[in-house]
Amino acid sequence: MKRLSTIILLLCAINAFSQEADKKKKKGEDLPPEASTFQVQLHQDNGFGFYPKIKASIGLDYNKSLTLNASMFNNPILATGSNNSQRGADLWLETGIGFSTSFFKKTLYVNPSLNLVSGKYLNGKNGLLAEGIAPSLHATYQKKALDIEILGTAYINLRTFSSGVNNDYLWVQLYPGLKINKWLTIGAHYEEFRVVHPNDVNMYRWAGGFLKFTIGDKYNMRFMGGKNFNDNKLYAGEYYRFSTIIPLM
Repeated sequence: MKRLSTIILLLCAINAFSQEADKKKKKGEDLPPEASTFQVQLHQDNGFGFYPKIKASIGLDYNKSLTLNASMFNNPILATGSNNSQRGADLWLETGIGFSTSFFKKTLYVNPSLNLVSGKYLNGKNGLLAEGIAPSLHATYQKKALDIEILGTAYINLRTFSSGVNNDYLWVQLYPGLKINKWLTIGAHYEEFRVVHPNDVNMYRWAGGFLKFTIGDKYNMRFMGGKNFNDNKLYAGEYYRFSTIIPLM
């Protein structure tokens, strides 16, 4: 029931954003469509390891776009590792499609998406195509000195097995920040990764700070680190991450 409710809420959000965009369109029929984009993201931390991302958007109207994304996780814990011939196989792959729109003169950006995950992490069975779905939400707010980013993804297992792991996960990231000048932003970071089904197990709870450097108005590099406030010893007591965004168009 929880899985169905999550999907329904995501679809309702997409519909609401679409209706709001249509209302705005009536006020400005001649405005140009959003520019299409393509970017590469690189991330490295001591939780998920190294995971590059590809994000693209296709402008549909003056404040809405179709979005495409792919995340490629390279941490061996997400792969098969029982022997040398299999080690590193069946790595987790997340691909998705979504819809983005902006509000308040393009200071607020909201992008819900529905993603397909393949691999073995959700159920423990090697190399499964479409082992689960992952509804997600990405939102940013940038106005004057404020720079805020929120990401949330629910990983829902679709292929359960009597002898498998059969877990659902929730991954939430918060980045409230203040722009010091046009190239430096400082802020706080909170992140949580947890099992939500069939049991509730907090894998890690990170809290710390970040420095973000913006180069040429579109490239950025973000360094962050802090403490893991979860005491179950599943992950290290401290964390660190580097992220960069490289727009190609």
